[in-house]
Amino acid sequence: MNPWKNIELEDYETHMGSEKIFQLQTLNAIMAEQMKYAPRAVAVLGAAGGNGFEHLNTADEIYAVDINESFLKQCANRHDYLGDKLRLVHADLNQAVLPPCDLLICNLIIEYLGIKAFAALLERSKFNIVSCVIQRNHGESFVSPSKTAEKLKPLGDFHHDIDEEELTKSLKLKTIFRNSHPLPNNKEFIRIDFNS
Repeated sequence: MNPWKNIELEDYETHMGSEKIFQLQTLNAIMAEQMKYAPRAVAVLGAAGGNGFEHLNTADEIYAVDINESFLKQCANRHDYLGDKLRLVHADLNQAVLPPCDLLICNLIIEYLGIKAFAALLERSKFNIVSCVIQRNHGESFVSPSKTAEKLKPLGDFHHDIDEEELTKSLKLKTIFRNSHPLPNNKEFIRIDFNS
């Protein structure tokens, strides 16, 4: 069973948002940048509680995709101001067929699918741009120490280290943007955007 189904949103966000990790805040800022493509329809894979969704309000259709139904409910409650624009998609990305979109936002998702499964997901999806964030660990463990890290431990056994070069070659898409975001705990987020 996918361990994401049993993670509590509060545990996840407490971990990601701690000052020593600072990933929740960084991903929020990245999502604001990703929306500069001004998509009409956007899908966020691994939506969790909707961190960064306040930047999506210029889109006409917003698909929040997650395997954890509780996450999606909390996302909908937090962002009810989006009204009918926000559409919840409860799905396992290993089998999902995504709605057609101008922009797919895939932040810290590839680590849980693996490159092969992610490439297969994109092959059965219709999109103009896919914007990805992967994590480079620089010798550190994937799940950093925090107050709630113990509750996230099952995710550590489920993740794949993603090699940027291998990802780029496997997707067979054109790279249109690359950027790096250093994190305080000897880690780094790498954002890579591709067009189809």
